Amino acid sequence: MKIILFRTMKYFFTVVSLIFAIFLLSCNNDSNPLIYVEKQKGIIPLHVGNAWEYTITLYDSIGNVENISTEYRQIISDTLIEGERWYKANFIGYYIANRSDGVWQRNRRFPYISESRELDDPYLRIPFPIELNESITINSETYTLLDKNIEVTVPAGTFSCYLYRLNIPVFGGVNEYFLYYSPGIGLVKERWDIDYDPSPYPIISYYAGEWTLSKFQVH
Repeated sequence: MKIILFRTMKYFFTVVSLIFAIFLLSCNNDSNPLIYVEKQKGIIPLHVGNAWEYTITLYDSIGNVENISTEYRQIISDTLIEGERWYKANFIGYYIANRSDGVWQRNRRFPYISESRELDDPYLRIPFPIELNESITINSETYTLLDKNIEVTVPAGTFSCYLYRLNIPVFGGVNEYFLYYSPGIGLVKERWDIDYDPSPYPIISYYAGEWTLSKFQVH
């Protein structure tokens, strides 16, 4: 009888331990930012082959179009760095990744040495998600979320966007930009008014400008 009772209790504790271990593993998976990221596309969807084409329009001080150009952005490749997947892009730095608090960036430590592959420590580049009217300062640049559901129409279509105001301090003033991001699509539009330049002979001669998404391909 004692032997049967002992075996029954041993079986019971074995089952309980197994259930507890599964519970802990489940909790760890839910809190793992890499797994979380795999379940959501982030404010910029990162996948090799994703591409965006933008039309850049610059205006003079009275609103006349001064210049129109095109920029092509793409995700070139991906790699694992310390167990985390990072994507090489031709914009926003050398490598970028989506984490649970936004888009992170890693730059090449010695960008002017083509053979160098060493990267700096990662840092947050675009906070997402954040609360309405919340402000987050990253390396002296301040993002403020002005709207979570603003409809924006550009040549590529009509999108529901997050609207950020980005303030960048410069000598003698602050440059102010408005960024329209659609989660799962990326940057849809960017605009600015009066790009500040305190010098008597400004290097740039335009006063305002905008980027608009003309076409894209995301996975």
